Amino acid sequence: MIVDSGGGSADGETDDSSSDDDSSAEDIYDVGKDTSLETNAAGAVYISYYNDTTRDLKFARSVGSGGNCGWGPSAGLWQCETVDSAGSVGKFTSLALDQEGKAHISYYDEGNKRLKHAWQVASGGNCGGGKWKCEVVDSSYKVGKYSSIDIGADGYPKIAYEDEKNHDLRYACKGPGGWDISVIDTAGDVGEDVSLAIGNDGRPRIAYHNDDEDSLYFAMKYAVCGIPQGTWITQLVDGSYRVGEDNSLALDSRDNPCISYHDEENGNLKVACWESQPPDLGLTCPYGEGIRWQTYADYQARELSVDYLITNQAAAAVYDLTITDVPVSNGAVTVLNSLPASVAPELGPGAGANYTVRFHVPMGITSFSTNTYATVRDEAGGVYFYPCRPPGP
Repeated sequence: MIVDSGGGSADGETDDSSSDDDSSAEDIYDVGKDTSLETNAAGAVYISYYNDTTRDLKFARSVGSGGNCGWGPSAGLWQCETVDSAGSVGKFTSLALDQEGKAHISYYDEGNKRLKHAWQVASGGNCGGGKWKCEVVDSSYKVGKYSSIDIGADGYPKIAYEDEKNHDLRYACKGPGGWDISVIDTAGDVGEDVSLAIGNDGRPRIAYHNDDEDSLYFAMKYAVCGIPQGTWITQLVDGSYRVGEDNSLALDSRDNPCISYHDEENGNLKVACWESQPPDLGLTCPYGEGIRWQTYADYQARELSVDYLITNQAAAAVYDLTITDVPVSNGAVTVLNSLPASVAPELGPGAGANYTVRFHVPMGITSFSTNTYATVRDEAGGVYFYPCRPPGP
């Protein structure tokens, strides 16, 4: 199926091949490069792409009937529009839909060598005939190729892309205050063939190619977007020779990554999936003074402190150790801590972290029982519950 042919074939003759089921979105001149596709919950198809003849960013969506493009049997089934025509723009497109079903596109401004972002609006836009807003994300020189966009749980776009001038991998995260730009990896010539996915936890994961080593890397962030000093962990996925280009990243329900990619040396398609090994946590109580009234004032206020030591008994580091819930058997006893509570950003093998839970124990109660629930993440970002997922929603 032809979606956009630009209005007709180059020689003005009818294209009989349009009867095939391969539908083209644009048929005028040279259109359809650097495509990215998404579908919404209703099954509608959205495509961003580059018009190499006019050097514009374009967008097509399936409409069923009454559209302005399509060819042969697909005539009128698509609505095609120019999003950005300010100079030579529209290469390296990446498309994502937000929670309202509005399209967001990251793309390269080749004329000014910078990264741009366009998104649909009801009215009042500054591009695309007022139906789109276009903005510069990163105005540094020669940045924005190989962009990959996704929408976070906060509704804002996140983009991974190449810094061609410095041969680095960059990440741009939009929030209420605008765009926050960070450099993820500077080791060698990195940042080409980028694929971004936002996990259920809101954290980004990125697959990318190291051109110096001809190898595939994976990066994920263990800090929320926009927080200074947020750290990234980068991992070598496949160190074989001449691998990692044309990669695509997806996450399973536990945020474990799978990456498909090209093995150029052997002419093969390869896939790498994280084989999760559940971390092994140990929880002991008491440590130090254990169960106690810290001060006489605490005794008078009936605020009891219980000290815990949480150790990583696995052979690999764990991350984001968080106490999520401390249910108590006696309903009269309450937990005073604000939960969930972050305990340690990272625990190496054999390392431990201390955490004190404070309870309000009314006069007359001599005993009660409690459980402590925690979560950690492995190197790939998979989340694990200890001792199990806590009760409740």
